[in-house]
Amino acid sequence: MQADSNRITREQTVLIVSGQSNADSRGILNLMQGKGYRCVVMASLNDLENRSETADYLLLIIDVDSVTVNNRVVRDLKLKYHDIEFLCISGQSFHPDLQDAISNHFYACLSKPVDSEELFYWLKCIRENETATRSLP
Repeated sequence: MQADSNRITREQTVLIVSGQSNADSRGILNLMQGKGYRCVVMASLNDLENRSETADYLLLIIDVDSVTVNNRVVRDLKLKYHDIEFLCISGQSFHPDLQDAISNHFYACLSKPVDSEELFYWLKCIRENETATRSLP
């Protein structure tokens, strides 16, 4: 049987949680889809909780300016979805209320508007880290 070359893999699938439809989330969506990623956009973390196939995703991007999160919420999400890497995006450069989450649970925090080179650099790092982790004995 021949493999389907059009099949979208876990490494190409991203969740975006943005509390509002805005230029930032649309920009990320367009960038990701332009590079062949499948994106699922959700308006809240409750929508994430209601998804059954979260293990099929490589990355969760949270817009921390439009979604209410705190250190405990991010820690609980990371425990529940430990196979998914987390990125956050924000227009603010400093989040003292998310210091623990940014230090320990987010792979990176990107500034708005999201720079495409930076976004794809972090995606490359995440994919390489995942590949290296899978090859460990």
